[in-house]
Amino acid sequence: MPLQTDGNRISFLDWLVEEKGFKHKSAKDVCSRYKRVLKIMDIDPKADCLDTLFFLSKKDAFRSLPYTVKSQIKRSVQLFHEFHQTNFLFAEKTVI
Repeated sequence: MPLQTDGNRISFLDWLVEEKGFKHKSAKDVCSRYKRVLKIMDIDPKADCLDTLFFLSKKDAFRSLPYTVKSQIKRSVQLFHEFHQTNFLFAEKTVI
């Protein structure tokens, strides 16, 4: 099943389901955690993933989270960076 597109944008959620094999609910959870990161800090998807994770780790809002939530949030950032790097149809705005 091909990825659904919106013009030249591919949904992060669809990519997680179709390319990474996530169940729909799990993919929604990853998207939700990534949106949570966006509330903590601005992210440049073109920036290095390790830099993003480093700056995220310095934010008080992130540091106050439980360990398990931090791990899930870090994984969502890693997945989004992978999505951005492998998505040749990526536009300036990505559907999350």
